[in-house]
Amino acid sequence: MNTARRIATCFRPSPVSQASNRQRTPRRVARLALVAMLAAGLLLGGCKPPKKGTAALPERPTYIREATDQEAAANDAGTSGTATAGTAPPDTGTSAANPAVPDLVVAPDSMATNRQSDPAPQPQDRASAPVGELVELSDGTSIEAPTRPQDQFAFAMALLQGADGQPDPARAATWLEKAAAQDFGPAQDVLARLYLDGTGVRKDEAKAFALAMSAAEQDIINAQALVGVLYTYGRGTRRDFMQGEKWLSLAAERGHPQACDLLAEYHRKGLAGPENQQEAFRWTERAAAPGVVRARFWLGVHYRYAMGTPRDDAKALHLLREAADAGNPDAMGLVAEMLYRGRGSEPDMANSVRYFQMGAKAGDLHSLLNLGILHHEGTGVPKDYPRSLQLFGQCAEGGHPRCMTLLGSMLAEGEGAEADMVAAHSWLTRAVLFGDGDAAPVGAEVQQRMTPDQLVHSKNMAAQWMQAHPQFQPGVPAQLEPEASPAVPQATPGAAPGAATGGMTDMPATPTESNTTGTSDASAVATPQVSSNATAPAAQTGKTGKAGTTTAHPAKKKNTKAAKPTRTTN
Repeated sequence: MNTARRIATCFRPSPVSQASNRQRTPRRVARLALVAMLAAGLLLGGCKPPKKGTAALPERPTYIREATDQEAAANDAGTSGTATAGTAPPDTGTSAANPAVPDLVVAPDSMATNRQSDPAPQPQDRASAPVGELVELSDGTSIEAPTRPQDQFAFAMALLQGADGQPDPARAATWLEKAAAQDFGPAQDVLARLYLDGTGVRKDEAKAFALAMSAAEQDIINAQALVGVLYTYGRGTRRDFMQGEKWLSLAAERGHPQACDLLAEYHRKGLAGPENQQEAFRWTERAAAPGVVRARFWLGVHYRYAMGTPRDDAKALHLLREAADAGNPDAMGLVAEMLYRGRGSEPDMANSVRYFQMGAKAGDLHSLLNLGILHHEGTGVPKDYPRSLQLFGQCAEGGHPRCMTLLGSMLAEGEGAEADMVAAHSWLTRAVLFGDGDAAPVGAEVQQRMTPDQLVHSKNMAAQWMQAHPQFQPGVPAQLEPEASPAVPQATPGAAPGAATGGMTDMPATPTESNTTGTSDASAVATPQVSSNATAPAAQTGKTGKAGTTTAHPAKKKNTKAAKPTRTTN
């Protein structure tokens, strides 16, 4: 205490007036007392801060960080010093520069020998980790298992996108199930799509529909569009076009592009009411604006055939060419036809043939038909009957009735191959069943040159082909007219050359053109789901066959045989 008193005397105030001294005395005394206490503490070695790590640690670490090299070196130096001297090192200024390593810091490898090794961690099932525990990732790190549905959904989406290495749909589905069980709409929507496709889970369309409906009722726009699609195609539930239109409309009104596209198909084909090409065009335009490829193709079709909008060949050619260059086979055939006829641009035979060849390579029936006609007539390409026969055969196998007629006609005449009356009559019979009325008179002519055994063989071939191709349904159930056998069919007055005999028709085979808004026939344009490249069935008449079904009107016939017409193209 004597030392403290001496230090205190150094701060003795200078003489001042008595009045001033009375005012400052209490404050000065307190200051001197504080200085004296600090000095005494330094001299006596007291008031040291507690060591780190003595307080109770939290039940679960809230953070983990790597120890720096500087901290590791300081810890090693402190350990060696303690082992050598046997006592704690003196407190110097260097201790402030190298603080003690906190308990929460992961010990570096150099300290592994200075502590007892931990037991090896037991492997755990990542997907079935209980909520609230740590989930191990592929890189060896761990994160706390999410408990909120939003966090579980975000973790599942990260797994789907491959954030933990490779995409893991099975593991993601587990977390989506947890979030969906808490009625979290976005998780139900994504999980429904996994069940619909069988990705990461066992395929279950009924469960997919239930999940999608639950999410749609929570006003999730993607789920509303999905419910509309499921009702449209009858997946996981009964097919119901009225319900499909309802849910698609809800999503389309909010700007869902795919919902707008499918809703346009509803109006275009009259699935839930009368056809309305104006509404179909409006929704197609909305779907095409954000870049839906299928919608841009159909928008070109609307402009090409004046469906719900004034005809505009320039816009149609631009949109269809864009779709064709993107790989749409149907667009390839339509672009080739427009370039051949000079619609929307000057006639361009070279590019027309190029697009027909692209479409034929992609399997477009429209392109196969017309490229076969060009090779048969030698227009824009070398005249080549075998190539023409090959193209017609490929097109006929795809279910195109006009190609069946042309193939049967070439086989009967021996063009491109030896004449084969049995095969010719078989294809002509199928063409009649699929609704090409021009095949009936040609088939009757071929039938006159066949024996009864050949006729039976021909019908058996047709029946076997129909059984082997159940995906093709006849457009007009009809049979060859029995009264057509005695006479040779003749061309209808005013008809295109070759029409009655199944020859080359006016090229190419496209939907009937009309300048009247909303009245065009676009049945020859295929949709992505169901190919409808085949030409539309022949116009129906009031004539009823023996079986009670309406038959196609046969070509008019005369009693005298006329010369065989020449196959030509425009």
